Amino acid sequence: MTKKGISVLLYTALPAAVLLIGLFGKDRWYIVATSVLAVVYMLLLNDGIRAAYLLCALFGLSYGAVSFATQLYAGAVFHVFVLAPSGIYRFLKGGKGDESAVRSLTPKLWCAAISATAALAVALFFLLRAVGGSQPLLDALTIAISVATAVLLGGNFREMWWFNLASSLLYVAMWSVEFALRGTGLAMIALQSIVSAINIRGIVLWRKRAPKE
Repeated sequence: MTKKGISVLLYTALPAAVLLIGLFGKDRWYIVATSVLAVVYMLLLNDGIRAAYLLCALFGLSYGAVSFATQLYAGAVFHVFVLAPSGIYRFLKGGKGDESAVRSLTPKLWCAAISATAALAVALFFLLRAVGGSQPLLDALTIAISVATAVLLGGNFREMWWFNLASSLLYVAMWSVEFALRGTGLAMIALQSIVSAINIRGIVLWRKRAPKE
């Protein structure tokens, strides 16, 4: 199959899979719509298409509302006040995919990113536990890693795909708990499972686009 054929298959099959799983699981329509939107924006981001950043902002607002409704407060705040503005910033700043702008973290920046993420996760855990969050540990971990992802996305660092892969796997665990407790979120489990695969694709594609060291 040609590269174009594979892209057409991905853009058709993956959103359709999330849609069907969400309908099968009888998720609320806005959860299903948010999940489909996320798959499309992640695929566009994989391919370096500028519109991805605008859809990223829209997804941030939508997912923020879903998170608030399920008492995942850190997720709500992050998606509305960090991810959505980050998407708008990248959309306004970027030209098209601008492959030449892809950057790589130095060892020193790697250490700084991991240390800051760990510190934020600890602080968020105690805060969420104090305010009665639904899943303070998983919520804190996913959001701390997602904040790092958003910062790296803003700087067009290719390592953001590794951070996003970690957060998507944690989201699978978090929404699995939500589904077990409340019977909702099957579309989100499917979404984050698919996003994990998209992240691996992003790691490969952006590694090729990064300047040779």
